Amino acid sequence: MLKILNIDKPHGWTSFDVIRWARRRFQEKKAGHLGTLDPLATGVLPVFLGKATKLISLFNEQDKVYRATVRFGIRTDTFDAEGQILAERDPSSVNETMVNKWLQRHLGWQDQLTPVHSAVKLQGTPAYRLARRGEALKLPMRRVFLKQLKLEYFALPEAELTVHCSKGTYIRSLAEQLGQDLRVGAHLSALRRLRCGTRFIIEEAKTPEQLAQEVNPWMDSSRVLSDFPALRLHLGERERIRQGQTVPLSPISGSAVPSGHTTEAWYQAGDEQELWALGSLHLGEQGPCFQPNKVLI
Repeated sequence: MLKILNIDKPHGWTSFDVIRWARRRFQEKKAGHLGTLDPLATGVLPVFLGKATKLISLFNEQDKVYRATVRFGIRTDTFDAEGQILAERDPSSVNETMVNKWLQRHLGWQDQLTPVHSAVKLQGTPAYRLARRGEALKLPMRRVFLKQLKLEYFALPEAELTVHCSKGTYIRSLAEQLGQDLRVGAHLSALRRLRCGTRFIIEEAKTPEQLAQEVNPWMDSSRVLSDFPALRLHLGERERIRQGQTVPLSPISGSAVPSGHTTEAWYQAGDEQELWALGSLHLGEQGPCFQPNKVLI
């Protein structure tokens, strides 16, 4: 069984707080997550434990969806509600039409300002540590893709947005830029992640408190990996997989999977199934074969 959790991160917890809790609760030393959330944020934080950590790289490039609350009239040094106030202005000049027009102009590829209070490293040191020392920082712009920007609610001094974006997007930078362009300043006052990729959604996320009460809290790994093609292997091929060796396939079983694509190798006995490895299909001298590169048994 692969240990994968869809955790609804509580407000005030760091992403590493969640990892620390999961390690302790489920007695696993190896643990990792997808997409860091700031302490201010809540919502979807996929966590992988034990051998499942080998799967993290498969999901790193997937997009995210957020519900963000922007407060106009106040700028902060962190671009969110946790920072020091830099400036305050009357936001009454901002209206719903102005916000909608700004959102439409910023769809697609954008060069985004990286917050100095972030985990981005400069010569091995996180930027937020350098910023706390009072050092003047100039961070590189980040290329991001904004697929959807939708105004869900507007009532000054706040607006609520849905943001569908690429990996690495700073939603607080979006709030900062919106406030600057509308000449009143703004910051991110609340953030909730609704989706991470296609398989981790807020409707199925559970808080640490809820997960602690469950006997079997793990996600169905076959569903998590359902976007990838799959092969069914025989029990006699288990040892070759375990040793990372190439497994010859019958022409029929191999023909259903595109060559070179990430492929799952499963073993099934009755209603029970076990994921043995991830790898790729190739055409060798003797016909199609499966080469494992992430062994899970």
